Amino acid sequence: QQEKLEALRNAILNSAIPNSLKDDIQAIFLKWIDEFTVSHIRLLKMLDYIDNYHYIDYNEEEILANLADLEEETLANLPVPDLRENRIFYNQILR
Repeated sequence: QQEKLEALRNAILNSAIPNSLKDDIQAIFLKWIDEFTVSHIRLLKMLDYIDNYHYIDYNEEEILANLADLEEETLANLPVPDLRENRIFYNQILR
């Protein structure tokens, strides 16, 4: 569960930054890290990757609605290694 540990580490480091998020918001993020599975975190990273690098010519809503229909070549280059084999599972997480 390296992804969860990394997310927790980032949340703790960010909480030490002056003028960072309020305590309630930090608590919400920590709760999400606790509740999310590694698959949830991987999908969040994928959506961030797509958004930051404009990797796919879709908007986020289209990606969420059509994850099962993404082309194999597109899936192969996204930072979710087992996405191709588990599209139905990941679609369920995104709902």
